[in-house]
Amino acid sequence: MIFAMRDSESLHSTMAAASAAWDKHHGKGIMKLTDLEPRWLTPDLFIFRSPTGCKDWLSCKRAPVPRQNKLFYELCPDLIGQTIVGTKSEVCWTFEAGGDFSTLTVKPSIDASASGNWHGFITNGEIV
Repeated sequence: MIFAMRDSESLHSTMAAASAAWDKHHGKGIMKLTDLEPRWLTPDLFIFRSPTGCKDWLSCKRAPVPRQNKLFYELCPDLIGQTIVGTKSEVCWTFEAGGDFSTLTVKPSIDASASGNWHGFITNGEIV
């Protein structure tokens, strides 16, 4: 679920830029979740910048979150007008290592590829 829509041309250019940024970063070493400005919105929901280099925010939750789309902008009014990629209401992840982004592991993978974003894992605070 995407809360700011794009036309197909801008989606294509975003995907190309994201792919180039991802490739460039992988030549430099490990990307950390803490590099992606993660924010806890509730104890069960956090958002972070897409690791692919585009300006989108991705979300991840460990329990159903009512009114998810409205909640994003209520808790982060500074993000109004930016794209926050939400999750399907029935999809939840397991969080290991508590609420510390530097050691957080999320299972299974986060797949935001339907919006032209990243699909991968967060393992021990690293983007893989």
